[in-house]
Amino acid sequence: MLEVSGITKSFGGLKAVDSASLDVQAGEIVALIGPNGAGKTTLFAILAGFHQPDAGRTVFDGRDIAGLPPHQICAAGMVRTFQITQPFARITVRENIMVGAYLRIDDRSKARDRAEAVAAQVGMAAQLDRLGADLTVAGHSEVFALGDMALAHRADGSPAPLPGLAPVAMQQGSYAAEAIQARLRGHDPRPFHYRDKGNLATIGRARAVADIKGLQLSGLPAWLIWLVVHLFYLIGFQNRVVVVLRWSFSFLTKGRGARLITVELPVAREARADGPSETELIVARR
Repeated sequence: MLEVSGITKSFGGLKAVDSASLDVQAGEIVALIGPNGAGKTTLFAILAGFHQPDAGRTVFDGRDIAGLPPHQICAAGMVRTFQITQPFARITVRENIMVGAYLRIDDRSKARDRAEAVAAQVGMAAQLDRLGADLTVAGHSEVFALGDMALAHRADGSPAPLPGLAPVAMQQGSYAAEAIQARLRGHDPRPFHYRDKGNLATIGRARAVADIKGLQLSGLPAWLIWLVVHLFYLIGFQNRVVVVLRWSFSFLTKGRGARLITVELPVAREARADGPSETELIVARR
């Protein structure tokens, strides 16, 4: 069914796949095992048409498919699944499955029936009307993934990495509470939408940088904005008072804050002609 011989792929000076070969018979399950960086994902990407091989041959069902684009390989009968699910966020699970059904079926009604049959076959019939992305774990609508664990999507369904910052988790926490309340009332929750309110960061004593909706500030004005914003988002008057007292004490006594500084240091190691020297991480205090 699938014959792969001598597939090779390099990215610059890195050879990611070196003369890979395998055979898969119809109805057979074959596992590709190897450590991180061995080239497993790259090989799958080549077989599915996402990368073009530098050399080698791929024959699927008697047809040479090496170098064909993904949609033609998919039409031939072979598709790639991803480690991270990437559904279209603003349409339902039923409509997500229908997208795949349209490859073979032109009629919307028949595609809908096929999608519902597939969902029933894999135990997802009860989730057909859910939106494609609502921060819940696949198959467990009662479990929400927030912060760095969450995978958000753009309107077209493509992945949209979010910054690993507190405002993201705060908005996701509010959304999770809203989604739970909506389900208790028998309604479908809206898709999660992250609102970028800008970026603030301190860079020294009474100095900061700010980028808010295109407005860029630095120095003392940015630091004052940073101070007010952080106090505003603290919960409870008592917490705000405690933080103000701590910040005031640190400011007046010129308390030091931790800083990370990365520098290149010569490290005693076996000489190599094909790579740079190692990088040491130094933790300093300002």
